Amino acid sequence: MVESVTKEFGREVGSLEESLEEDVYAQRTNQSRQTERKKTARKARRQKTAQDRPFGRDPQKRHSQIYRTESPVQTDFSAADIEAAGKGAWTALEEDEVEYIEWNGRDPKLIVDADGRIVAVLIGRPEGDDWDEVIDEINRLFDAIRRRGYKRKVFKAGSKSHRRGTYHLLFDGYSFGSGQRRPGNLRHAKEYRKLIRFLLESPAVRRVAGFQSSGLARYFPKVYEYYRTTVQGIETDQPELKRPFDNSVYPACTWNLGPATVTAEHRDSHNLAHGVCPITSFGHFNHKRGGQLYLRQLNVVIEFPSGSTAAILSGAFDHGNTPIQPGETRYSMTQYAAGALFRWARYGYQTAKNILASPDGAAKKAELDGSLGERAEWAVGLLSKADEVEEDFTRVFS
Repeated sequence: MVESVTKEFGREVGSLEESLEEDVYAQRTNQSRQTERKKTARKARRQKTAQDRPFGRDPQKRHSQIYRTESPVQTDFSAADIEAAGKGAWTALEEDEVEYIEWNGRDPKLIVDADGRIVAVLIGRPEGDDWDEVIDEINRLFDAIRRRGYKRKVFKAGSKSHRRGTYHLLFDGYSFGSGQRRPGNLRHAKEYRKLIRFLLESPAVRRVAGFQSSGLARYFPKVYEYYRTTVQGIETDQPELKRPFDNSVYPACTWNLGPATVTAEHRDSHNLAHGVCPITSFGHFNHKRGGQLYLRQLNVVIEFPSGSTAAILSGAFDHGNTPIQPGETRYSMTQYAAGALFRWARYGYQTAKNILASPDGAAKKAELDGSLGERAEWAVGLLSKADEVEEDFTRVFS
């Protein structure tokens, strides 16, 4: 299957100009009749799924069968402190207190707070023998896109360094904030958009996006439902808004193209504080010696092999990666949602400024917001406990 979709995507990438003519994609221009039939059938299935289920297929059942085999990793952190953490308070990561978590990158593992709430999940990877081929395809694609970005001057000398690290990245989807009057699709220059098109049209990248969204639904079902109803409401109000992938609930995505993606410690403060960000790691590196994921508030350092996916509360935890070894490569892909989108939906698809300008606006806004304590209690309630997640999942998807 992966061979067929690789050939399919190869026809598109083969059109890249001279700089990519030596790339593997340019050699994959002839498709068999069987491949064409499979392509047509896949397209028909995707169209039917898009009509019946606008956020893709149901979460994969394998997760519910496997996660119980691993005992959850218990931490002293309490999800009730998320609001405080969002304002800059954090627990120091003392070297003698750090828990090092070995992980094979395949079997799911839960990380829970002091009350048993799931605050991070090492999701793993899908079953099947072709996932390594999917990851290899993405490794080649990310490298090819980065090289084209150099040639077309999408990536300039100063664009490699930013607050999250020193590597090139692309992002797409829709968001809200920075003085916008309403949510809008992210705008890009022509050459930037061309690079993104290759990512959006890649069957391998699309597969990762769907797996990430499926993991959110399986381990954070109430959070998933909140995302789904919010995103669906916003897109109904503004049909022009486009998610990067129709098989994922997330409205935005970032591709970190390396070549050595090592994120500096940061917190995604513009994301929903109790929202969940999935991260999939790619590249060729020794995950025992570098590229580990660390979560400061949880005092954990986690092995993070290439091809595996984890999900964290990126707006609540300071997080980053350890350096990889010289000559190694590492890439990653994340999906997320801006916190301002949820406020926009809560306020009836308008800004707080518009509410305050209406008669009794202050009272209306206060009623919609609730007290800080009420909001915090409600947000924490969206996080399932390890011994209740199956029940929560059944309730949401029944």
